[in-house]
Amino acid sequence: MTSFLMIFKIELVFLTYYNFTSDVPETTNSICININIHLVYKIFDCTFILFEGKLSDHGILNDFNIFRKDLMSKPNRSKNLTKLKAGIVIIIPALIALFQAGCEKDNTPESSIVINEVMPVNTSYIADQNGEFDDWIELHNNSSLSFDISGYYLSDSKKKISKWKIPAGTTISGNGYLVFWADKDTLQTGLHTNFKLSSDGEKVYFVTPDFLIIDKVEYPAQSEQLSYSRNPDGTGFFRWQSPTFNSSNN
Repeated sequence: MTSFLMIFKIELVFLTYYNFTSDVPETTNSICININIHLVYKIFDCTFILFEGKLSDHGILNDFNIFRKDLMSKPNRSKNLTKLKAGIVIIIPALIALFQAGCEKDNTPESSIVINEVMPVNTSYIADQNGEFDDWIELHNNSSLSFDISGYYLSDSKKKISKWKIPAGTTISGNGYLVFWADKDTLQTGLHTNFKLSSDGEKVYFVTPDFLIIDKVEYPAQSEQLSYSRNPDGTGFFRWQSPTFNSSNN
């Protein structure tokens, strides 16, 4: 599943030039057009990438004005519009190739591991090994191969995506599930994160050891004992439903 988003932001800047070198001061009205390009690219569960730049009339990205011509000069405007179109034709295929090369993580086993279910309100549904009813996060492995996720991270903060490091020796089996208690109690035995889930809604991130976001989910506020779950299991869109702790959401 591939998504590619390109955003063009066109800035029109009107300029007036004053020439005081002649006996009679002269003014020239000109227009400056900046075209800012923002690119967001995603293949399967590769992290979103944002690229920004300004388009030049030579078909490269840098900071400069696409053209600056006298407003009354129609031939000049037509000529530079042709340059603009040529620049776009040159640069878009090159940037697509660049982003495809930068998303090689999508072909690795780790890209098949997704956040499958989160439960931010758990008052009586299921308890941890200490008898405490805590929030929890479930990962699911969509591949048939087991995968060692030691050194990966879970977080509820984009500013600190390495908030909680998954302990050494943590493996998720092929087509299997793995639950983490989000209870902010790392002294307990087992997989207990150093953060809790907010019933007011927030984002949860699953991150590689080199800080690439493999998957993320943003859930809205919830006061009932429901889980925010992918349906179909492992691949579908998220929705509130009855919890399916450590098992299929279907």
